[in-house]
Amino acid sequence: MGKIYFLAILSIIFLVSCSDDNPIIVDPPPNPSDTLGTIVGKVTDVFNVGVNGVSVTAVFNGNYYYGFSDTTGQYTITSLPAGNHLVYTYKNGYTSDTLNVTVSQGDTVQADFQIEQTYWYRLNSTTLQAANSYQNLYINPSQVIFASNRPGSWIGYNLGGFIKTSNLGDNWQSAISNGSATQIFPIADNNLFIFTAMGQDGLGHYIGENKLYRSGDYGATWQEQIDLNLEQIDGHKLVGMNNSTLFLNMYGWNNSSHYFHFYKSVNQGGSWTSYSPVSQYNVSGLNKTSSGKIYIADYSDSMYYSTNGNDWTKRVVTSSFRSYIINSVTLPTGEMVSNAGTSGYVISYDDGQNWSTLSTNITYFPRPNQFRFNSNNEIVSIVNNESNNAYGIYKSIDKCQTWQLIDGGLPEGYRPVSLALLQDYAYLLLNDGYLYKTSRATTGSLSDNKNTININKFSQKK
Repeated sequence: MGKIYFLAILSIIFLVSCSDDNPIIVDPPPNPSDTLGTIVGKVTDVFNVGVNGVSVTAVFNGNYYYGFSDTTGQYTITSLPAGNHLVYTYKNGYTSDTLNVTVSQGDTVQADFQIEQTYWYRLNSTTLQAANSYQNLYINPSQVIFASNRPGSWIGYNLGGFIKTSNLGDNWQSAISNGSATQIFPIADNNLFIFTAMGQDGLGHYIGENKLYRSGDYGATWQEQIDLNLEQIDGHKLVGMNNSTLFLNMYGWNNSSHYFHFYKSVNQGGSWTSYSPVSQYNVSGLNKTSSGKIYIADYSDSMYYSTNGNDWTKRVVTSSFRSYIINSVTLPTGEMVSNAGTSGYVISYDDGQNWSTLSTNITYFPRPNQFRFNSNNEIVSIVNNESNNAYGIYKSIDKCQTWQLIDGGLPEGYRPVSLALLQDYAYLLLNDGYLYKTSRATTGSLSDNKNTININKFSQKK
């Protein structure tokens, strides 16, 4: 009985103590703003202008905290634990800046960043599958980008050998779906030509056709021009003369028999006729010089040239000399340049009459058939020599004698696949399937780009 009475008294005391007149004082939970810190700041470019859309990340003990800059470059990262944070920036097309920032409990710390636009920046957010096969890139004035397979490549992925994208690489569509496709030939005004060559599907079966197509509207529509019944194409070239005459040379085979085809058009590709300018010998090459001469060759080590496309003059030359002329590229300044094996280049200043060796400053150098010329007559080109792990994007301002590596902003370990120029801006397809563009015209100086490397020897990427 006494125990019950004692518990009753304790209950009354507890109830009285809990009344409004006698509240129990309990400490409130800590305010997060008193224990967690904040980092604020501004991200600017080299001109002290705020950069929008920059991701700013703070890393602490394996945890990541994020903020994004607004249109003025201002950013805020909240709810940060006290301690030393590694903070870095990221935006496609800009260099990254990094700071070590110490955050104290309840404090707000200022951390400003300055970032620089890289020479290259990525255009698209989705990749092109089997991008390594698309070794030819062309951009029309409306920024519709075309890419084509090399003959004999593995296509697959439901995309034909000639594809296009109207939104800078985020949606590729088939333009001509008939096997592999050779390079795109832009011939005068808005005339484009593409030769589809029979290629392989994902199972190794030969598919497609060997036809020449023409577009008179920058690639919006295509018309078939020539149909060749060949199993495989080994070589091809199309050049135009100043009098609207076009020549197409094609080498291939059927049932192990080799064939040479030479065609001529006098109406800018409107119609074609089979043409045999060299009797008794097959035409094995085709090239055009800056003076308007068209060169062809045969297998008797003879070369022929024409200034009007009708009359041909024979010149007997050595095999190596013939190779220089046929495989050469004419620079906008008039010189003819050709690959000369491991020694560099050979150059001719007189339409192929005389050639001299031209040494260069890199071990593996761009091939002349991959040269792209800007309005300053400078060369932008690529090296993609996978057998020697040698690759890069280069520029030459002195006709191949010295090359500068220009890869600022490209991902580590990149491999260039194809390059094109439009209005002096370079567009690049990498083997990762992404398209890249230069942030400024290729005619500008490279010295103001921190990510541009001037080299005296070739740089190999690991």
